[in-house]
Amino acid sequence: MEGLPKQRVEHVIQHEGFHQFAYAFFGNEMPPWLNEGLAEFFGEAVVEGSSVIIGQASPQVVDQVRKAVNQEKYIPFMDLLQMDDQRWNGNVRNGSAGLQYMQSWSMVQFLVYGEDGRYGTSFTAMLKLLNDGTKPFDAMRKAFSLAAESDVQRFEARWKEYAKVAKPGAYVAARGRLEFLAEGLRDIWSKGGRPKDVAELRVAMRDAKFQYTSSSHGYVTKLDAADDANFAVPDDEVNTKPVTIEFVANKPPKGTKAKKLEEQSPMPPMLRTRNLRPNDVGISWYRSAADPTQLNYDIVVN
Repeated sequence: MEGLPKQRVEHVIQHEGFHQFAYAFFGNEMPPWLNEGLAEFFGEAVVEGSSVIIGQASPQVVDQVRKAVNQEKYIPFMDLLQMDDQRWNGNVRNGSAGLQYMQSWSMVQFLVYGEDGRYGTSFTAMLKLLNDGTKPFDAMRKAFSLAAESDVQRFEARWKEYAKVAKPGAYVAARGRLEFLAEGLRDIWSKGGRPKDVAELRVAMRDAKFQYTSSSHGYVTKLDAADDANFAVPDDEVNTKPVTIEFVANKPPKGTKAKKLEEQSPMPPMLRTRNLRPNDVGISWYRSAADPTQLNYDIVVN
């Protein structure tokens, strides 16, 4: 966990935790696309207290799937639905599994939410068939009435239309934007820069040609300060008001030692969203126990 953003750690915990849950109910009967797609579905979810906010997706993943569809570089359904663990893991080992994870997540998202949730009953029926021991491809075809290959292709076409217009979840996107801005602010701050607001931070990050690389299961995304989208939170069906990100001043330190440390190595301002539903979130800075001049951060609910 050391040096990794909290959001990345939570994603891995939730993703791998789902695999354990799935194994308890399905053993090895779940096909890899569904096992990994559901794991990413819950990996992308946000846990706040006792609430689990599902249906989230990072903008980078949504954009990558849309790009693959528009460029006809996606994995055909007949191929992905019949891919076994050996082929899947082989692609993981040779570094070409990124699209497998992203498309599998998108397919699960489609089965849960696509066309106003019309596939939910069939999706549940497929899971029951798998639990009863039906072979994965047979369970899919039976639950969704895909008698012939042409039926699978028509179903694939409906998913493609969904993927072209899919929106990222504003809540998880906001957390990703905060992480990107916090990394940029920490970098600029360490070099003596003192931006007063997000607009000045954007200028400083662009002047520094700042880039931030984050990784998830099977793929890596690179965020660039040259891209305006990385400084804004996208809208979705839940967040009807524009979501903004602003600087928030830290509380004055208490105690002589803390005040002296603040003078020698000041904390960057906190970052916080406004108008984000169901909760605003922000960046809270803290000092490393081993070296108080080293600054780390957590994403917290405001």
